Amino acid sequence: MVLRKRDCMSAAVCLLMLTLISVLHLYVRMAADDFYYATFCTGGLRGFLSNTVYHYRNVTGRAFVHLLLSPLLMLDMIPFRIWNVLLIGFMTYIMAVISAGRGKGVCCLWALALTLFPFMGIAVLGDGALWGAGSFNYLFPTALIILFFLLMMKYTESGRGGWAVVIVAFLSAATVEMTGILAPITVLYVFFAEYKTAKDRIGYFAANFAAACAGYATLFGTCGVAARLSENGYGSIGLFTRAYRNYELFSRMIMDGGGIFVIVAALLAAIGFYCLKRKRIAAFAAFALTALPVLTGTGVIWGSVGIAIAAGVCAFSVFLFGIYTFTAGERVIPFFTLMIFLSLGVCLISPIVGMRMLLPAALFLTVVCLRTLALSFSGESVLRIAGAAAVVPAVAVMVLFITKYASNAGVIDRNTLAAEKYDGSGTLYLQNVPDERYGRSTVPSPGNFGEYFCRLYGISAGIKNYDEETTVMSCDGQRILSPAIRRGGEWYVTVRDVGRLLDAEVSWDYSYAVIDTGDERYRFHLNSRAVQKGNGYGECEKLACPVRMVCETTYISVKDADAIFGLRISPLEQ
Repeated sequence: MVLRKRDCMSAAVCLLMLTLISVLHLYVRMAADDFYYATFCTGGLRGFLSNTVYHYRNVTGRAFVHLLLSPLLMLDMIPFRIWNVLLIGFMTYIMAVISAGRGKGVCCLWALALTLFPFMGIAVLGDGALWGAGSFNYLFPTALIILFFLLMMKYTESGRGGWAVVIVAFLSAATVEMTGILAPITVLYVFFAEYKTAKDRIGYFAANFAAACAGYATLFGTCGVAARLSENGYGSIGLFTRAYRNYELFSRMIMDGGGIFVIVAALLAAIGFYCLKRKRIAAFAAFALTALPVLTGTGVIWGSVGIAIAAGVCAFSVFLFGIYTFTAGERVIPFFTLMIFLSLGVCLISPIVGMRMLLPAALFLTVVCLRTLALSFSGESVLRIAGAAAVVPAVAVMVLFITKYASNAGVIDRNTLAAEKYDGSGTLYLQNVPDERYGRSTVPSPGNFGEYFCRLYGISAGIKNYDEETTVMSCDGQRILSPAIRRGGEWYVTVRDVGRLLDAEVSWDYSYAVIDTGDERYRFHLNSRAVQKGNGYGECEKLACPVRMVCETTYISVKDADAIFGLRISPLEQ
């Protein structure tokens, strides 16, 4: 295929971003669940089969992805340095093809998709795509759903063939709980959206729907899922309480600058252009008001109520936009707005949560953004301008990722070498990474994947963690018990030590470290730059530095301890 001259710049952007993604993956290391899944194969083929069956019966029904994941992890992260880059490139290309429709501009939209990819947030991207288990559990299933939609639309419009798609239907539904449910929904949506053509292929749609339902049954209808829910106390609480607590967890990532902030802003801007292009001034004004709290960050300033209102208005506006475009004959935007709501809905009621669960929603938001831009402009010049404008910040984000991951990788490699050389005498000491926000849980602690790390490397005596930069702190002459650690150029102390200084009660409330002074409750959440007051409904106070968690211990900066509690903490004078 010969590229047109005007596509050359977009192709160059694609090549640049894929190169940066490739460089980043050179520094990706095993993390979190990877240590657990890697132990499946330590007993050979028999051990792999027995561990897989046990996992399926007692932990989760994700047999399909884990049958692929566990053997690959025996080669460390080498396969994933290739697999993840190919997967990201293929997935963003499919997103561009869907967004372009029958029109031109696939190359421009592919470049835009790749430049938006780094903006999915450090916690969302790093915790959902840049490690083995995250790739197979979140990125790969979402790519399958997007591919499944494309194939269903293609073969429905053509009116013939496509029976092999039932395989994709089954596999899409048999991946993970939150994306598996989207496969049968996809079949139903395409059937009703393309009813004039689809009614003549009832057997085709019935086969795909049956395959999707069968795939989901193998995933969610297992004794392993039931066992996990029964053993997880959080799984037994009421749906309303669970939804509220999960929303607290996710609200920061939707509205905060460290989350999918840029994608939400880009989507709202694209919708605004779409409305203006069609002279829908009232609609544009509504979306402008919706974008205001997102773009200015006032949701974080106002507190939880403000965040909830802003996110609710934003979500409702996107939902109405999907309905409006469906009535206008559009089929891609309504589908992905539906997928956004369904995937976020699963997030809210799920008993097993994490920032990585926002990854599908971020990808679906990106498709809606790209498709809206494609419909807003008849030519490709604006798309190329938008792509060019996104390149510089996207490259800056990627360079930041690469720098941080490279710094962490050096520490992890030294830890791995020490584990491989461990002779069984004494305790193995592992150094914590300089910044745990990049490749979190890459260094296990005794309570965080430590058991599986030890099993993987044959360590019997246990492990202990240490930080390279520590110091002893004091407050008004009173020595602080735990050493302070240095992160991002700032000194951090434990939340528990802050509680001791205040003579306050310190506890852990699902996803927050809580300091209760008697007069006020302060809730600190990992990576957040705001502390919530009260029971989550009160105002928020902005933090100068993000909350950290190192080896299951929560830290806040000395600067924030002074600003919030008036604690003048400083290095202990010798």
